[in-house]
Amino acid sequence: MKKTVILLSGMHCSSCALNIAGALKKHRGVSGAEVSFSSGRAYLTYDEQLTGIKEIISLISSLGYSAYPLPERVSEQVFKQDLRRKEIRVLALRFSASLILSLPLFYYAMRHLPASAAIQAFLAGGVLFINRDFFVKGFKAPFVSGYATMDTLVALGAGTAYAYSAFGTFVIHVRGIYYETAAFLVTFVCLGKLLEAAARGGISEAVGKLISLQPEKANLVSGKEVNEVPLSSVKPGDMLMVRPGERVPLDGMVTQGDSLVEESMLTGESLPVEKTPGTRVSAGTLNTNGLLVFTVSSANIADTVLARIISLVEKAQSSRAPVQDFADRISAVFVPVVLSLALVSSLAWKLSGRGWDFTVNILVSVLIISCPCAFGLAAPAALVSGITSAARRGILIKTAAAVENLCKVDTVVLDKTGTLTEGAPEVLSVLFFSGTEESVLSKAASVAVNSSHPLSGAITRAAQRRKIGAVAPAQGLLYYPGRGIKCALNGKPVIFGSGKFLIDEGVEIPSAAFEQARKEEDLGNSLVWLAEEGKLTGIITAGDNVRPESERAIRHLFEMGKRVVMLSGDNRQAAAAAAGKLGIKDFYAGVAPADKAGIITGLRSEGRRVAMVGDGINDSPALIFADVGIALGSGTDIAIESADIILTGRGLSGVAEALSLSCGTMNRIRQNFFWAFFYNAVCIPVAAGVLYPFTGILLTPAMAAAAMVFSSLSVTLNSLFTGAVPVKKIVY
Repeated sequence: MKKTVILLSGMHCSSCALNIAGALKKHRGVSGAEVSFSSGRAYLTYDEQLTGIKEIISLISSLGYSAYPLPERVSEQVFKQDLRRKEIRVLALRFSASLILSLPLFYYAMRHLPASAAIQAFLAGGVLFINRDFFVKGFKAPFVSGYATMDTLVALGAGTAYAYSAFGTFVIHVRGIYYETAAFLVTFVCLGKLLEAAARGGISEAVGKLISLQPEKANLVSGKEVNEVPLSSVKPGDMLMVRPGERVPLDGMVTQGDSLVEESMLTGESLPVEKTPGTRVSAGTLNTNGLLVFTVSSANIADTVLARIISLVEKAQSSRAPVQDFADRISAVFVPVVLSLALVSSLAWKLSGRGWDFTVNILVSVLIISCPCAFGLAAPAALVSGITSAARRGILIKTAAAVENLCKVDTVVLDKTGTLTEGAPEVLSVLFFSGTEESVLSKAASVAVNSSHPLSGAITRAAQRRKIGAVAPAQGLLYYPGRGIKCALNGKPVIFGSGKFLIDEGVEIPSAAFEQARKEEDLGNSLVWLAEEGKLTGIITAGDNVRPESERAIRHLFEMGKRVVMLSGDNRQAAAAAAGKLGIKDFYAGVAPADKAGIITGLRSEGRRVAMVGDGINDSPALIFADVGIALGSGTDIAIESADIILTGRGLSGVAEALSLSCGTMNRIRQNFFWAFFYNAVCIPVAAGVLYPFTGILLTPAMAAAAMVFSSLSVTLNSLFTGAVPVKKIVY
């Protein structure tokens, strides 16, 4: 069995996707077929001994749709944009030609002027011929795939009006003919398809914009020369130059220069980020003011951060949310139900004594005013718009189901280290009992530089930031694992480590030092003690600083009515101190990595809908067991792979924004379903003539066509502005 992907063009809603999928599943040699309206792709599994790509493409073409083999990933987006432009161009030409032929019919009908029925038949026939794909798709669908579509209703409505008129013109004379109805009905529908195609192009344009960020050429540095070369000729390790105003062509590490780089399309952050030697740059980001030279880490465009973001967005657009199953079930039975209603209502009026003119008007109006496309577009259009809007904000959603699940979340569980905090200890204060603060830090750094302990690293970094040099190289180093270090500085014996270590070594500790140390420990801070010649010199306090945005982000979650829970592997004192700073009442301390998933499972067993936010390897099981796993973009690859949503460079501010955006998207879907239901529930009975006996109101087929176009278009436009709904955004 072979698996492949085919690009599709000409689909207008989920019923079209069901039609194609149904036909493919019945085709000889095809064992699996999934068609995504959102991404315009067909995912196939087939036996090469029984069928081939050309035969499959020919089958799809026979249904009235266009199919193409999948090109390379980057060129695929360009290819799909070209297909969209071509579709819009063809629909515009068809609409223009149809309108030109329909206007004389409309003029004669409105002015009640005599006109040759044969000429009207010719003009209306021309409109139907120009839009013959409605009839190809509409009449073939039920027989080939087993699914009737909106095109089936259009084909039946327009075909019935034209056939009845032609029969009355050329076979027997009838009083009323409906050539203008058939022509304008198809013209209106063609206009609706044109407007929908243009709107859908706007919905999926975000990925195309991301693609356009990738430069086609790069400035290769060779010695003192700089040459512009195609990206295909760049190799890993090459040096590239990026001038002010240019975009970074590939991922790499800065070796020369100092500049501000705008990364908003990748991270959602509007402020430029400073880039200096040793910092990373990503493909597609914009160099704003300085000259940068960087070393290419990978010359494969598909390996860049930008490419991975594009890939994630594409996969999310192609995926399905549970809410779409509801829409598909409706679409599958909608057309047969409408056909039955049209026949029953027209037959009822005929049996009541009405003439054929009235009966045909009812039949055609009911067929045309119903709109299964409104149901088919309700969920996928809003989801695609919401996912691409999230991507522009630096929120990468892997699946459409994650959007739906995130909106239902009532509990947000946060890992402490690396998520709420910076993830590495930093020096908070220096208490000195002899000498000065600078001298204590200098002596401590002289010893700490020889240790790999995280607290030693914090002391070394603090001394470097404050430009405090070492007193002298430490001599005679003796390591006591878990306790500390003994050595000599300038010939004086020094003890460096825990308070217990100093006491065990006979160091005199003043009572004031014990009191201050106890206060720091109550705050959850770690202490490093320093003694020289048997006397306490100083105490250095260190702690894992809370991220600047954490407090405000959590406050925002509380405002949204979410329960916030913190998980920490630290002791209860340290965990309580961090939770107190952030206003979190529910927290778990001393949690082993293996226990995090158990806590998530426990919360879910209470009926909670849980989102887990983390960034480390030990968060991966918890991310998987949660209803929605959210990983910080700065986290490990394993955590990112395990998560449903990735916040690229956003920190915790992106969690509340993702929640707001998911609920905004689901609200759009609910609105779309409501209006689709409301429209059909009201308009179909009106088209069937229920108001006629009481008010004399009776819709014409042309009015029904205009209403149907409005329904489908309103759903598309409502979805287009999913990204513009009031999304709560935290600004720092």
